Amino acid sequence: MKLAGRIVFSAVSALLLGTVVGAVVATDKFGGVIDDYFDDSDFSFNGEEFKQASAQSDALCQSIAENGVALLRNEKNKDGKKTLPFDVSAGKKVNVFGWSSIDNGFLLSGIGSGSSTIRNESKVTLLDALHDAGWETNTELTAMYEAFDNTKYNFSTGNSGRTRLVEPAFDAAHYPDDLCERAEKFSQNAIVVISRVAGENVGEVSTKQSRKEYGSDPDRSYLHISRQEEDLLDYVTRFYKNVCVIINSSNTMELGFLEEYQVGACLNVGLMGQSGTRAIPKILEGLVNPSGRVTDTFAYDSQSAPSFVNYTNFTGGAGYFEGIYEGYRWYETADAEGVFNNIDNEYGRGYKGVVQYPFGYGLSYSSFEWRLTNVSLPDGSDLKGDSEVTLTFACTNTGDVAGKDVMQIYGHAPYTKGGIEKSEVVLLDFAKSAEIPAGQTQSDIKVSFSAYQLASYDCYDKNGNGKTGYELDAGDYEISFRENAHEMKKMEGDGANKISYRVASTINIDKDPTTGKEVTNQFTGDTAYADNPLDGSKALKNVTYLSRNDFASTM
Repeated sequence: MKLAGRIVFSAVSALLLGTVVGAVVATDKFGGVIDDYFDDSDFSFNGEEFKQASAQSDALCQSIAENGVALLRNEKNKDGKKTLPFDVSAGKKVNVFGWSSIDNGFLLSGIGSGSSTIRNESKVTLLDALHDAGWETNTELTAMYEAFDNTKYNFSTGNSGRTRLVEPAFDAAHYPDDLCERAEKFSQNAIVVISRVAGENVGEVSTKQSRKEYGSDPDRSYLHISRQEEDLLDYVTRFYKNVCVIINSSNTMELGFLEEYQVGACLNVGLMGQSGTRAIPKILEGLVNPSGRVTDTFAYDSQSAPSFVNYTNFTGGAGYFEGIYEGYRWYETADAEGVFNNIDNEYGRGYKGVVQYPFGYGLSYSSFEWRLTNVSLPDGSDLKGDSEVTLTFACTNTGDVAGKDVMQIYGHAPYTKGGIEKSEVVLLDFAKSAEIPAGQTQSDIKVSFSAYQLASYDCYDKNGNGKTGYELDAGDYEISFRENAHEMKKMEGDGANKISYRVASTINIDKDPTTGKEVTNQFTGDTAYADNPLDGSKALKNVTYLSRNDFASTM
């Protein structure tokens, strides 16, 4: 099994957890029905074999979480030391702030039939995980949050009050001076939990916040931090030495507040399934070195994405007029085309003023150095339509603690104005190392990609060669080795983080390399299924799709 298969990106972990846990729950809940249906098996869902399978699933759930949690921020505390891992030499005590920290507040799954149902006896909440790992938490804070709202929210399809934000105001009624003073004496370690949930039939993000007891806030969307959360962060960052924010969300939030309030550390944990929470105290204590990566671009302002603009401006339904420029493909291409050149704000200039955490971003408690040791197709070679390339790397842990690192491979295809739409970079493959002890090296880490992955689909014959389908335009193709979608890997030697290939003349890939079937237009033009092109060219008037040829007028 190649190492690329072992990487777990944090947002994907929630889906995998739901699959594993959902299967266990289904067989447990409907085991009798299944037994009766097959009626010829000695297998029992209450027997030892099922218990072993259930235990293995639970262990897998925890392993996915340990590999999938992404460390987004880890700054120095007031003593000049990194915030995480917490110093436990004087004992393991922590104040856990935020309504979402309590058992009915912390999200383990999403909303709808696609989310896993978790049995109560299998459920490990955040507080359970901390206590089981030997951490003492401030029970007075927990009791206050439970008194404010201890509702067990319904997570059925399209019908959940959990999308209403629940957080007590930071006032004398909820945080009296004596409670705060006792909390500050209890521990100088603080966790602040912030949660957001979405799911089936509730996937559209509300452009205004709905809040328990405090009405709606038309100036902030569901992806913003609320004023109540903001006031809480203001207090915690001023009075506690070590502050870690935990983002427990199925959505990509706007996280600029981490910088505005100089939060010490932040973990993006996603939805953790039945027992993935056990990874959190291990990471807080340093028993697990975080190695997850985010699966979306975290922008300071979600309105900088054309998908957001199209959703809010198109009243006839969801108009996907951004075409291929979704997620990192938009932000990296827009940056290459100078769209962000005039950005200059409190976060930075250009791209840095727009994107906080690029796709594939994630930190570690350690540091690593990579080296390309072999490539199956030499740098500078000609690419053919059926070319397959394997890259071999060595990774050295140059830090002080054991850890895992990720190599991400991106492809860049030549683009011509007015030609086939192409994003600036496309993820081709990735690999996660094994856990490497400090000072040691892992060799023979392999990633691979095909020329087919570098091809672009031309459904309108944009390059004028009389053909439609997957094509490799003539020109130079760059393969880069990156930390994330935006930043190159630091490697030995100048230019060591990229190689290039050339396509001498345009290549048409007429057949799917897996199925061998001919590739033809199915959904556009005169050959569209049921004569109904999915690009809306017959159903809508004046359809304009976002085009790299002119982002300004097609946004």
